[in-house]
Amino acid sequence: RLFANPQPFIQAAVAKAVSLKLSMYNLDVEINPHLISAKDAADMMAFVRTFASALHARGKLLSTDLGRCRLAGFGGQFRNSCVNWTMTGVDAVVTMQTYWHQMHTREPSYTLADWEKEVSVNAQVLGRERYIVGLDKGFGALNQSKAPGGRRSTERSVKILAEALRFLGTQQLRRIAVWGAKEVDNLFVSTLGAWLSEPERI
Repeated sequence: RLFANPQPFIQAAVAKAVSLKLSMYNLDVEINPHLISAKDAADMMAFVRTFASALHARGKLLSTDLGRCRLAGFGGQFRNSCVNWTMTGVDAVVTMQTYWHQMHTREPSYTLADWEKEVSVNAQVLGRERYIVGLDKGFGALNQSKAPGGRRSTERSVKILAEALRFLGTQQLRRIAVWGAKEVDNLFVSTLGAWLSEPERI
C-alpha cells in the first residue's frame, strides 16, 4: 500500500523532519526473505530512492540498516541487493550482520577473522564513506542470554572488541553504530571510548 502511493507518507515525513529540525531519518529494514518477491524489492528500492531525494531537497539525510550484503541482503531473490542499495541515494548504511551475537548464534564457530571478512566485503560493496559498522552490546561475548544484563562484556570479549576496532582503523572505517547502546557495561564503554577519542571517529 505504501509503495503504491508513497507521496503522502514522504511529504508528511519530510515536513516532520523540517518542523523538528531533524538531520536524518533511519530506515531499519527487517525483511523476511521468504515472504517477498522480486517486485517487492524493486518497489522498495524505488520508494527509498524517492524518499532520499525528497529529504535531500530539504537538506536532510537518510540512513538504513541492512542485513547480510555478501549473501543477498534481502534473501535469495535479491542477489547483489546491497550493490543496488547504493544506487538509491541513501547517505549511510548500517550493517546488522556484523552484530557478534547474531552471527555467533547462527554460526557457533564464528571468529573475529570471519567478522573481518564480512566488514571488508561490506566496505567494498557499500563504499567506506557510506558504510557504518554495526556492533552490539557485549561484542565478542559468548553469553547469548537475552535477559536484562545478558551478553555482558568480559575481559576476553573486550579483547575481541579492541581487536575489531583496531581492524576498523586499518580499513579506514571511522563510523560505528551500537545496538543496545543504553544497556552497555563499563568494560564495553571504556574500550569503545578509547577508539572514539581518535580524530574523525564517530
